Amino acid sequence: MREVSVNTPGGGSATRTINTSLAVFACLLWSSDLGVMKITLQYCSPLTLLYTRYILAGVLLIPFWPGKIKTLATIRRSWRFMLVACFLYIIVGCGVFTFAMQWAKGAQAAVIIGAAPLIASVMAHFLMPDDKMDLAKLGVIFMGLLGMSVIIFSSNPLEPTGLTELIGMGLVLFAMASGSVTQVLLASRRRQVNPILLSSMQMMLGGFVFLVVAVSLGKLPETLPPPKFFIAVSYQAAISAGAHTIWFFLLRRMKVSQLCIWQFLIPVFGTIFAWLLAPGEQPSLVIAVGMVLVATAVLINASRMGPVPSIEPVDA
Repeated sequence: MREVSVNTPGGGSATRTINTSLAVFACLLWSSDLGVMKITLQYCSPLTLLYTRYILAGVLLIPFWPGKIKTLATIRRSWRFMLVACFLYIIVGCGVFTFAMQWAKGAQAAVIIGAAPLIASVMAHFLMPDDKMDLAKLGVIFMGLLGMSVIIFSSNPLEPTGLTELIGMGLVLFAMASGSVTQVLLASRRRQVNPILLSSMQMMLGGFVFLVVAVSLGKLPETLPPPKFFIAVSYQAAISAGAHTIWFFLLRRMKVSQLCIWQFLIPVFGTIFAWLLAPGEQPSLVIAVGMVLVATAVLINASRMGPVPSIEPVDA
């Protein structure tokens, strides 16, 4: 089974609307993850959170796998690629990020997550022949970074508080770079692996790796965590299953640099959640200006999205 591009007359506008809605929804899910992760890490070690979250997330997607024949054929054809994606995205990217959240503040992590579009665009420029940066794209990235910085620095998140936070921010940056490399690799193989199967397999594989490490180091929890932990980790597993699969699906339909600009919305959504949920958080004019800059960058990016070909499977 292989896939080919098929241009659908008149479907460009509808396709762009679908892509935009999915990208916004994925960023909305991810933006809610930082606060929930802080809750789960109160009750367990990073290793426990990692293997519980990603094994559960992978299992949640099993009912949506393609048929048995297609699944076996895909695994047989692309198992090496799945292993590489699992290592870079789950073990290195998500694993390092989870450990880093012990030391980095949520706002500090948001600063670096907000820089992910720039990292991904630079990598795509050098690694993808059809995804080069131009002045317009650089301008959109700069506007998004400016707005994101206004939002984060308005709360003074970078006051000097020791070496541990610096290490945490460095690890978050490393995790974002690993994730950006994975997105470029996924885009280069966009028509060869079903996004649901890829997302499920790499999360289950990564989760079992974390479980083996925990068993080897004797890091399994000695007592059962409270119900709050299971509620929070179930939500995080659902985020992983949904957001990662949506993102892998969109990488089949959009350029890496174009898609990743939507990640500027993550610190914006995070700020809105803080206003609505966190006690003592109040809207301010400075943050509103930052959000306008980010929204403008995202709208410009959306207006520059060209027609997207649909992808249909064809028997080999």
